[in-house]
Amino acid sequence: MSGCSVLNGKKHFVMSDRKLLITGLVGSIATALCCFTPLLIILAGFAGIMVLPFWLDYLLLPALLSFLILTGFMLWRMAFKNHQR
Repeated sequence: MSGCSVLNGKKHFVMSDRKLLITGLVGSIATALCCFTPLLIILAGFAGIMVLPFWLDYLLLPALLSFLILTGFMLWRMAFKNHQR
C-alpha cells in the first residue's frame, strides 16, 4: 500500500514495505561508507569545511544505528507477513 491515505480528514503519505526496506538498506550502506572510510573527510577537505570531521561521530553513528534498526524491522515485518499467508 503506497500513496496517500486520509485519516481524520488529513492526507498522510504512506510508504510501502519495499520502499522502506530500500531506504533502510541505502541509508545503512551510505552511512557505513561515511563511518568506516575517509569519504567524508575527503569531501570536507574539497569543500573547505575541515571543522566538520570532529562532529561526524556524533552524527553518523546514531544515523547508522537508526538505518540498521529500520532495515531489521522491515525485514522482520516482511517475513512475518509472508509467514501469515
